[in-house]
Amino acid sequence: MEDAPEDARHRAWSMVKSARTRLGYWDVTSEQIARLEETGEVFRTLEVSAPASGLVMMRMAGLEGMAVRPGMELFHIADLSSLWLSVELFEDQLAAVREGTEAEINLSYFPGETFRGRVRFLEPELSEKTRTMRAQIEVPNRDGRLRKGMYATVQLQPVILYTEYPGQAPQVIEDQVTYPITSKMLAVPHAKIVRGYSFFGFSFVYVIFEDGTDLYWARSRVLEYLSGLTGKLPPGVTPQLGPDATGVGWAFMYALNSPERSLAELRSYQDWYLQYGLSSVEGVSEVASIGGFVRQYQIEVDPIRMRAYGVGLSTIKRAVQRSNVDVGGRLVEMAEREFMVRGRGYVKDVRDLEMIALTTGPGGVPVLLKDVARVTIGPEIRRGLADWNGEGETVGGIVVVRAGADTRSTIERVKARLSELEAGLPEDVEIEIAYDRSGLIERSIATLTDTLIEEMIVVSLVCILFLFHFRSAFVAIVSIPLSILLAFILMRLQGLGANIMSLGGIAISIGVLVDAAIIMVENAHKHYEKWQGRRSHFEIILRSAQEVGPTLFFTLLIITVSFMPVFTLQ
Repeated sequence: MEDAPEDARHRAWSMVKSARTRLGYWDVTSEQIARLEETGEVFRTLEVSAPASGLVMMRMAGLEGMAVRPGMELFHIADLSSLWLSVELFEDQLAAVREGTEAEINLSYFPGETFRGRVRFLEPELSEKTRTMRAQIEVPNRDGRLRKGMYATVQLQPVILYTEYPGQAPQVIEDQVTYPITSKMLAVPHAKIVRGYSFFGFSFVYVIFEDGTDLYWARSRVLEYLSGLTGKLPPGVTPQLGPDATGVGWAFMYALNSPERSLAELRSYQDWYLQYGLSSVEGVSEVASIGGFVRQYQIEVDPIRMRAYGVGLSTIKRAVQRSNVDVGGRLVEMAEREFMVRGRGYVKDVRDLEMIALTTGPGGVPVLLKDVARVTIGPEIRRGLADWNGEGETVGGIVVVRAGADTRSTIERVKARLSELEAGLPEDVEIEIAYDRSGLIERSIATLTDTLIEEMIVVSLVCILFLFHFRSAFVAIVSIPLSILLAFILMRLQGLGANIMSLGGIAISIGVLVDAAIIMVENAHKHYEKWQGRRSHFEIILRSAQEVGPTLFFTLLIITVSFMPVFTLQ
């Protein structure tokens, strides 16, 4: 090398330098390169380091001996130290969730354990089909027990406080209503998160309790602490508890349609007739009205006349409030009879409002409300509407099912009550169902029932084919309907309905029932072959049952205990 020309030596060293660089790109260490230069030993394998650590999710087929090029994918590596949990939030849950909200996650794969995560992303819009918003929750997974594709349950147990302060700006609502309530709710036992939201004219406060807290215990504690706010809120402002329901309580909707009635009339039928009639149905937490116009008395003041008579808005407000009351007196005895004295002052029509005296003018002549204002009946200012299939506005009602109530039974009772109440409406007013979750529930149960029947048929055919003895197979097959009948009897006694969970449990147990019956039949055959002719049939069957009966019992007991966390959702 030393005897070579200068340009040859330069080219050789350039090639060596390029080779070192290429080897460095393959993550070959400088020590390995130096050893290669000294010994000339060729490495048959090279270690390739991935830019990220994690679990290999996919490996390209035929890697051994395959030529690779820059940019070619060899492995898919996933960092599973933290996972994304995709959840769907209903509309009434959106105010309680935002980025950074802590969440508690339960999985049926790990009974009794609770995982914690945090909301990292909220989609900007709702799904038009499901009316839900998707959120992404980051869940730590340092021990690697969580896997892609697992189903989880994220539960929030909020108690909602709704407070109206009409006409006030959000800043005023925040300072005078939301802040005092949220400050007081922070001291409620087992309250984990307290959030307040201020809007124009009203306030929402969400009190989210620890997982497992009884909802009604939480509501009673909130009411107890609300009593401590007496005198701290503006006059006339009273917080109200939200419905005792969960995010999935929105289960039924209906609409009132009429070609002749106005939206204001339909809304009156909904607010003063249907709403009260449905609220008394067992399992109903709330009946909310949507759409239409709420009728109200409207007073349109004339500033010029007010100035002429020296009357202010506060004077008109106090006069109207004080006039719309009944007053009581004492009893007057006349001719050995008692007469009750009272003043009747409730407003019945526009004329009663117009005749309210505001003050006195020159000469002691009273100034009436009609002298400074015009009184009419008109719609309350609204901030939304209800539409019926694109045909125009309508009036509707939303039925919210109470937490813990059976949704299907509650909807059936609501539809039965609607049929009764519809008879009291005018003939031109029709009640049409807009949303009914019972259809989804019934289809799910029907699908599961069909699957259960198919499973029974398949298991019966398998028993006949493999036992190849009809009478022996009949013993195993007959245990299926008898066991299911016994299960339905026990469910009836305990008040359990034929829902997805109960039918799913029966479907899971069919194979176990047949397995136990087959073992019993096979053992009876063995005893029959051994003792045939020397003992009676009854004694042979009894001895065979006594031999395997305890073992089968404890085997089934262990299987039953193993499924208890699943059936109790713990």
